[in-house]
Amino acid sequence: MIAGKSTPTSLSPTELDDYLARGWYRIGASMITTEYLERDGKLTSTIWTRLDLTTHTFRKSLRKQMGKVARSFRVEVGPFVPNVAHEQVYAEYRQLVGGRRAETLDEVLGGEEGMRLFDTREVRVYDGPDLAAFSLFDMGKTSVQSIAGIYHPKYKKHGLGFYTMLAEIEHCAAVGVHFHYSGYIVTGSSFMDYKLRVGNLEYFDPESQAWLSVSPYPPGESPAEVLQTRLEEARDALAESGSFPVFALNSALQYPELRKAAPGCTMEPVLLYCQREDRPWGILVTYNRHEKKYDLFSGTALSLELESTAGNPVPIHLFLPRENLTPCKSTSEVAFWVRHYLAILGRG
Repeated sequence: MIAGKSTPTSLSPTELDDYLARGWYRIGASMITTEYLERDGKLTSTIWTRLDLTTHTFRKSLRKQMGKVARSFRVEVGPFVPNVAHEQVYAEYRQLVGGRRAETLDEVLGGEEGMRLFDTREVRVYDGPDLAAFSLFDMGKTSVQSIAGIYHPKYKKHGLGFYTMLAEIEHCAAVGVHFHYSGYIVTGSSFMDYKLRVGNLEYFDPESQAWLSVSPYPPGESPAEVLQTRLEEARDALAESGSFPVFALNSALQYPELRKAAPGCTMEPVLLYCQREDRPWGILVTYNRHEKKYDLFSGTALSLELESTAGNPVPIHLFLPRENLTPCKSTSEVAFWVRHYLAILGRG
Protein backbone atom coordinates (compact mmCIF):
# COMPACT_ATOMS: atom_id res chain seq x y z
CA MET A 1 0.00 0.00 0.00
CA ILE A 2 2.17 2.83 -1.34
CA ALA A 3 1.88 6.10 0.64
CA GLY A 4 4.69 8.03 -1.06
CA LYS A 5 6.41 7.59 -4.41
CA SER A 6 9.32 9.34 -6.09
CA THR A 7 10.48 8.70 -9.64
CA PRO A 8 13.84 10.46 -9.98
CA THR A 9 15.47 11.08 -13.34
CA SER A 10 18.89 10.65 -11.73
CA LEU A 11 20.04 9.15 -8.46
CA SER A 12 23.51 9.49 -6.96
CA PRO A 13 24.88 7.01 -4.39
CA THR A 14 24.54 9.68 -1.69
CA GLU A 15 20.93 10.38 -2.66
CA LEU A 16 20.14 6.67 -2.42
CA ASP A 17 21.68 6.64 1.08
CA ASP A 18 19.37 9.51 2.05
CA TYR A 19 16.24 7.79 0.74
CA LEU A 20 17.08 4.61 2.64
CA ALA A 21 17.82 6.47 5.88
CA ARG A 22 14.32 8.02 5.70
CA GLY A 23 12.51 4.70 5.30
CA TRP A 24 12.17 4.60 1.50
CA TYR A 25 12.79 1.62 -0.74
CA ARG A 26 13.13 0.76 -4.42
CA ILE A 27 10.20 -0.55 -6.45
CA GLY A 28 11.05 -0.85 -10.13
CA ALA A 29 12.56 2.45 -11.27
CA SER A 30 11.03 4.39 -8.35
CA MET A 31 11.50 4.87 -4.63
CA ILE A 32 8.47 4.32 -2.39
CA THR A 33 7.54 4.43 1.27
CA THR A 34 4.58 3.14 3.24
CA GLU A 35 3.47 2.62 6.82
CA TYR A 36 0.90 -0.03 5.96
CA LEU A 37 0.62 -3.33 4.13
CA GLU A 38 -2.41 -5.42 3.23
CA ARG A 39 -1.84 -9.06 4.16
CA ASP A 40 -4.59 -11.65 3.58
CA GLY A 41 -7.23 -8.93 3.61
CA LYS A 42 -5.96 -7.44 6.89
CA LEU A 43 -4.16 -4.17 7.51
CA THR A 44 -0.69 -4.44 9.06
CA SER A 45 1.98 -1.86 9.90
CA THR A 46 5.37 -1.93 8.22
CA ILE A 47 8.57 -1.43 10.21
CA TRP A 48 11.59 -0.56 8.07
CA THR A 49 14.82 -2.26 9.12
CA ARG A 50 18.56 -2.01 8.64
CA LEU A 51 21.70 -3.74 9.89
CA ASP A 52 24.74 -1.77 11.08
CA LEU A 53 27.62 -3.55 9.37
CA THR A 54 30.28 -1.65 11.33
CA THR A 55 29.37 -3.56 14.50
CA HIS A 56 27.82 -6.73 13.10
CA THR A 57 29.25 -10.22 13.48
CA PHE A 58 27.56 -13.45 12.41
CA ARG A 59 26.67 -15.85 15.18
CA LYS A 60 28.11 -19.35 15.02
CA SER A 61 25.00 -21.04 13.57
CA LEU A 62 24.86 -18.62 10.64
CA ARG A 63 28.57 -19.02 9.90
CA LYS A 64 28.02 -22.77 9.87
CA GLN A 65 25.09 -22.40 7.47
CA MET A 66 27.11 -20.15 5.16
CA GLY A 67 30.03 -22.54 5.16
CA LYS A 68 27.81 -25.47 4.23
CA VAL A 69 26.40 -23.66 1.20
CA ALA A 70 29.85 -22.44 0.13
CA ARG A 71 31.13 -26.03 0.16
CA SER A 72 28.17 -27.39 -1.82
CA PHE A 73 27.78 -24.63 -4.42
CA ARG A 74 29.87 -22.13 -6.35
CA VAL A 75 29.20 -18.57 -5.17
CA GLU A 76 30.06 -15.37 -7.06
CA VAL A 77 29.46 -11.68 -6.32
CA GLY A 78 29.59 -9.00 -9.00
CA PRO A 79 27.69 -6.55 -11.20
CA PHE A 80 24.24 -7.68 -12.25
CA VAL A 81 24.13 -8.62 -15.95
CA PRO A 82 20.65 -10.01 -16.70
CA ASN A 83 20.30 -13.03 -18.94
CA VAL A 84 17.83 -15.79 -19.82
CA ALA A 85 18.86 -17.92 -16.83
CA HIS A 86 17.83 -15.15 -14.41
CA GLU A 87 14.37 -14.88 -15.96
CA GLN A 88 13.94 -18.67 -15.99
CA VAL A 89 14.80 -19.01 -12.30
CA TYR A 90 12.55 -16.05 -11.45
CA ALA A 91 9.64 -17.62 -13.36
CA GLU A 92 10.02 -20.88 -11.44
CA TYR A 93 10.34 -19.01 -8.13
CA ARG A 94 7.27 -16.85 -8.84
CA GLN A 95 5.19 -19.95 -9.57
CA LEU A 96 6.34 -21.50 -6.28
CA VAL A 97 5.67 -18.57 -3.94
CA GLY A 98 2.63 -17.04 -5.67
CA GLY A 99 1.14 -13.75 -4.51
CA ARG A 100 0.96 -10.44 -6.35
CA ARG A 101 4.37 -10.27 -7.99
CA ALA A 102 5.78 -8.79 -11.16
CA GLU A 103 5.51 -11.19 -14.07
CA THR A 104 9.17 -10.84 -15.06
CA LEU A 105 12.44 -9.96 -13.37
CA ASP A 106 12.81 -7.09 -15.82
CA GLU A 107 9.55 -5.67 -14.47
CA VAL A 108 10.81 -6.07 -10.88
CA LEU A 109 13.78 -3.87 -11.73
CA GLY A 110 11.91 -1.26 -13.77
CA GLY A 111 13.38 -2.19 -17.14
CA GLU A 112 16.08 -0.10 -18.77
CA GLU A 113 15.31 2.95 -16.61
CA GLY A 114 15.83 0.98 -13.41
CA MET A 115 19.10 -0.41 -14.71
CA ARG A 116 20.23 3.13 -15.57
CA LEU A 117 19.33 4.66 -12.21
CA PHE A 118 20.70 2.03 -9.84
CA ASP A 119 24.09 0.38 -9.43
CA THR A 120 22.74 -3.14 -9.05
CA ARG A 121 24.99 -6.02 -7.98
CA GLU A 122 24.20 -9.67 -7.41
CA VAL A 123 25.15 -12.76 -5.46
CA ARG A 124 25.06 -15.78 -7.81
CA VAL A 125 24.87 -19.37 -6.61
CA TYR A 126 25.68 -22.14 -9.09
CA ASP A 127 25.15 -25.88 -8.99
CA GLY A 128 27.73 -26.87 -11.58
CA PRO A 129 26.83 -24.81 -14.68
CA ASP A 130 23.24 -24.16 -13.52
CA LEU A 131 22.09 -20.98 -11.80
CA ALA A 132 20.50 -22.22 -8.57
CA ALA A 133 19.83 -18.87 -6.86
CA PHE A 134 20.69 -15.19 -6.94
CA SER A 135 20.01 -12.03 -4.98
CA LEU A 136 20.10 -8.43 -6.15
CA PHE A 137 21.24 -5.39 -4.20
CA ASP A 138 21.80 -1.71 -5.03
CA MET A 139 24.92 0.13 -3.95
CA GLY A 140 24.81 3.58 -2.40
CA LYS A 141 27.84 5.43 -1.04
CA THR A 142 27.73 4.03 2.50
CA SER A 143 24.56 1.93 2.27
CA VAL A 144 23.12 -0.94 0.26
CA GLN A 145 19.51 -1.98 -0.31
CA SER A 146 18.68 -5.64 -0.77
CA ILE A 147 16.11 -6.01 -3.56
CA ALA A 148 15.26 -9.68 -3.95
CA GLY A 149 16.45 -13.18 -3.17
CA ILE A 150 15.43 -15.68 -5.87
CA TYR A 151 16.01 -19.43 -5.98
CA HIS A 152 14.96 -22.37 -8.13
CA PRO A 153 12.32 -24.48 -6.33
CA LYS A 154 14.38 -27.66 -6.53
CA TYR A 155 16.93 -26.04 -4.18
CA LYS A 156 14.35 -24.92 -1.62
CA LYS A 157 15.66 -27.26 1.11
CA HIS A 158 19.09 -25.59 0.96
CA GLY A 159 17.78 -22.20 2.16
CA LEU A 160 19.47 -20.34 -0.69
CA GLY A 161 17.10 -17.35 -0.52
CA PHE A 162 18.20 -16.57 3.03
CA TYR A 163 21.80 -17.53 2.29
CA THR A 164 22.12 -14.99 -0.51
CA MET A 165 21.11 -12.22 1.90
CA LEU A 166 23.81 -13.40 4.32
CA ALA A 167 26.30 -13.38 1.45
CA GLU A 168 25.28 -9.81 0.59
CA ILE A 169 25.94 -8.76 4.18
CA GLU A 170 29.30 -10.50 4.28
CA HIS A 171 30.42 -8.95 0.99
CA CYS A 172 29.19 -5.44 1.81
CA ALA A 173 30.86 -5.45 5.22
CA ALA A 174 34.11 -6.51 3.57
CA VAL A 175 34.04 -3.57 1.12
CA GLY A 176 33.29 -0.98 3.83
CA VAL A 177 29.53 -0.46 3.53
CA HIS A 178 27.99 0.87 6.76
CA PHE A 179 24.32 -0.16 6.49
CA HIS A 180 22.47 -3.06 4.87
CA TYR A 181 18.77 -2.31 4.30
CA SER A 182 16.54 -5.32 3.73
CA GLY A 183 13.15 -3.58 3.59
CA TYR A 184 10.44 -4.02 6.18
CA ILE A 185 8.97 -6.50 8.61
CA VAL A 186 5.27 -6.31 9.48
CA THR A 187 3.32 -6.32 12.73
CA GLY A 188 0.96 -9.16 13.52
CA SER A 189 2.52 -11.51 10.96
CA SER A 190 5.67 -13.61 10.78
CA PHE A 191 6.08 -13.87 7.01
CA MET A 192 8.94 -11.33 6.96
CA ASP A 193 10.54 -12.42 10.24
CA TYR A 194 13.35 -14.30 8.50
CA LYS A 195 15.05 -10.89 8.30
CA LEU A 196 15.33 -10.86 12.09
CA ARG A 197 17.64 -13.87 11.98
CA VAL A 198 20.61 -11.98 10.49
CA GLY A 199 21.53 -10.13 13.70
CA ASN A 200 20.70 -7.06 15.77
CA LEU A 201 18.59 -4.93 13.46
CA GLU A 202 17.67 -1.28 13.82
CA TYR A 203 14.05 -0.18 13.34
CA PHE A 204 12.81 3.05 11.80
CA ASP A 205 10.36 5.17 13.81
CA PRO A 206 8.39 7.30 11.30
CA GLU A 207 7.26 9.76 13.96
CA SER A 208 10.70 10.67 15.32
CA GLN A 209 12.46 9.86 12.02
CA ALA A 210 15.05 8.00 14.09
CA TRP A 211 16.50 4.50 13.96
CA LEU A 212 15.95 2.54 17.17
CA SER A 213 17.40 -0.64 18.65
CA VAL A 214 13.88 -1.96 19.36
CA SER A 215 10.57 -1.84 17.53
CA PRO A 216 8.84 1.57 17.84
CA TYR A 217 5.53 -0.20 18.54
CA PRO A 218 4.71 -2.28 21.64
CA PRO A 219 2.80 -5.51 20.91
CA GLY A 220 -0.73 -4.76 19.77
CA GLU A 221 -0.12 -0.99 19.52
CA SER A 222 1.10 -0.51 15.97
CA PRO A 223 -0.77 2.12 13.91
CA ALA A 224 -2.54 -0.58 11.89
CA GLU A 225 -3.66 -2.55 14.94
CA VAL A 226 -4.93 0.53 16.78
CA LEU A 227 -6.71 1.88 13.69
CA GLN A 228 -8.32 -1.43 12.81
CA THR A 229 -9.47 -2.09 16.39
CA ARG A 230 -11.00 1.36 16.89
CA LEU A 231 -12.78 1.36 13.55
CA GLU A 232 -14.10 -2.16 14.15
CA GLU A 233 -15.57 -0.90 17.44
CA ALA A 234 -17.21 2.01 15.59
CA ARG A 235 -18.48 -0.37 12.88
CA ASP A 236 -20.16 -2.55 15.49
CA ALA A 237 -21.80 0.50 17.13
CA LEU A 238 -23.07 1.68 13.74
CA ALA A 239 -24.47 -1.76 12.92
CA GLU A 240 -26.29 -1.91 16.27
CA SER A 241 -27.84 1.49 15.55
CA GLY A 242 -29.12 0.31 12.16
CA SER A 243 -26.83 2.41 9.96
CA PHE A 244 -25.52 -0.49 7.74
CA PRO A 245 -21.78 0.38 7.66
CA VAL A 246 -19.30 -0.59 4.94
CA PHE A 247 -15.86 -1.60 6.27
CA ALA A 248 -13.08 -2.14 3.70
CA LEU A 249 -9.46 -1.43 2.90
CA ASN A 250 -8.97 1.69 0.80
CA SER A 251 -8.52 0.65 -2.84
CA ALA A 252 -6.65 3.91 -3.56
CA LEU A 253 -3.74 2.58 -1.49
CA GLN A 254 -3.97 -0.97 -2.83
CA TYR A 255 -4.13 0.23 -6.46
CA PRO A 256 -2.41 3.64 -6.71
CA GLU A 257 -3.52 4.13 -10.33
CA LEU A 258 -7.07 4.69 -9.02
CA ARG A 259 -5.97 8.00 -7.53
CA LYS A 260 -5.87 9.52 -11.01
CA ALA A 261 -9.33 8.16 -11.81
CA ALA A 262 -10.78 9.57 -8.57
CA PRO A 263 -8.79 12.70 -7.67
CA GLY A 264 -9.46 13.93 -4.16
CA CYS A 265 -10.27 10.51 -2.74
CA THR A 266 -9.20 9.97 0.86
CA MET A 267 -5.91 8.23 1.63
CA GLU A 268 -7.18 6.76 4.90
CA PRO A 269 -6.00 3.11 4.84
CA VAL A 270 -9.31 1.72 6.16
CA LEU A 271 -12.69 3.00 4.99
CA LEU A 272 -15.67 2.92 7.35
CA TYR A 273 -18.69 4.67 5.91
CA CYS A 274 -22.48 4.65 5.82
CA GLN A 275 -24.44 5.61 2.73
CA ARG A 276 -28.05 6.42 1.95
CA GLU A 277 -29.64 3.98 -0.46
CA ASP A 278 -31.51 6.75 -2.30
CA ARG A 279 -28.59 9.20 -2.61
CA PRO A 280 -24.90 8.92 -3.59
CA TRP A 281 -23.83 10.77 -0.43
CA GLY A 282 -22.49 9.16 2.70
CA ILE A 283 -20.61 9.68 5.95
CA LEU A 284 -17.00 8.55 6.40
CA VAL A 285 -15.69 7.70 9.88
CA THR A 286 -11.94 8.06 10.54
CA TYR A 287 -9.85 7.60 13.67
CA ASN A 288 -6.98 9.81 14.86
CA ARG A 289 -4.79 7.65 17.10
CA HIS A 290 -2.68 10.61 18.28
CA GLU A 291 -5.68 12.62 19.52
CA LYS A 292 -7.71 9.47 20.33
CA LYS A 293 -10.83 10.69 18.58
CA TYR A 294 -13.07 9.91 15.62
CA ASP A 295 -13.85 12.37 12.82
CA LEU A 296 -16.85 12.36 10.50
CA PHE A 297 -16.80 13.56 6.90
CA SER A 298 -19.59 13.96 4.38
CA GLY A 299 -18.83 12.92 0.83
CA THR A 300 -19.37 10.39 -1.93
CA ALA A 301 -18.67 6.68 -1.60
CA LEU A 302 -17.68 4.68 -4.68
CA SER A 303 -18.16 0.92 -4.51
CA LEU A 304 -17.89 -1.23 -7.62
CA GLU A 305 -16.29 -4.34 -9.05
CA LEU A 306 -13.65 -4.43 -11.76
CA GLU A 307 -12.55 -7.49 -13.67
CA SER A 308 -8.95 -8.56 -13.11
CA THR A 309 -6.64 -9.90 -15.82
CA ALA A 310 -7.45 -13.37 -14.47
CA GLY A 311 -11.16 -12.73 -15.00
CA ASN A 312 -12.00 -12.53 -11.30
CA PRO A 313 -14.03 -9.61 -9.90
CA VAL A 314 -11.99 -7.13 -7.84
CA PRO A 315 -14.01 -5.10 -5.30
CA ILE A 316 -13.17 -1.39 -5.33
CA HIS A 317 -13.91 0.94 -2.41
CA LEU A 318 -13.14 4.68 -2.54
CA PHE A 319 -14.46 7.73 -0.69
CA LEU A 320 -14.34 11.36 -1.82
CA PRO A 321 -14.71 13.54 1.29
CA ARG A 322 -16.46 16.90 0.99
CA GLU A 323 -16.80 18.43 4.46
CA ASN A 324 -15.34 17.75 7.91
CA LEU A 325 -18.43 17.48 10.10
CA THR A 326 -17.66 16.81 13.75
CA PRO A 327 -15.22 15.07 16.12
CA CYS A 328 -16.44 12.23 18.34
CA LYS A 329 -14.83 10.82 21.46
CA SER A 330 -16.81 7.57 21.65
CA THR A 331 -18.44 4.99 19.39
CA SER A 332 -21.86 5.92 20.77
CA GLU A 333 -21.29 9.51 19.61
CA VAL A 334 -20.24 8.19 16.20
CA ALA A 335 -23.44 6.16 15.89
CA PHE A 336 -25.62 9.10 16.96
CA TRP A 337 -24.06 11.69 14.66
CA VAL A 338 -23.88 9.40 11.63
CA ARG A 339 -27.62 8.74 11.86
CA HIS A 340 -28.18 12.48 12.38
CA TYR A 341 -26.17 13.53 9.33
CA LEU A 342 -27.62 10.79 7.11
CA ALA A 343 -31.07 12.13 7.94
CA ILE A 344 -29.99 15.68 7.06
CA LEU A 345 -28.49 14.50 3.77
CA GLY A 346 -31.77 12.79 2.98
CA ARG A 347 -33.56 16.16 3.21
CA GLY A 348 -31.01 17.86 0.96
